[in-house]
Amino acid sequence: MKLVPALTAASLALMLGTGAALAATMPTAANHYNSNPAEARRATRALNLLEAKGYGDFKDFKRDGQNFQATVQQHGKTLTVMVNPDAKTVQPTT
Repeated sequence: MKLVPALTAASLALMLGTGAALAATMPTAANHYNSNPAEARRATRALNLLEAKGYGDFKDFKRDGQNFQATVQQHGKTLTVMVNPDAKTVQPTT
């Protein structure tokens, strides 16, 4: 039986934890920031801030001006939040 390498890497990453899973399943995001290390650090801080604030279950993470936007689950509801890694804030959008 031949295993699909990407699936194998994602499965292994899931066993190792959320951060590793994100890195294994989102290579296009990593490639996007390769040309701008400062922006990559800001994106990493934004992702870490989401998790630190209890939003480990999120999707559609993207840059929005100087901030980042993500769709999160909170108390069984889906909402969109704006993440400012410089001010260390996560706020619902209206």
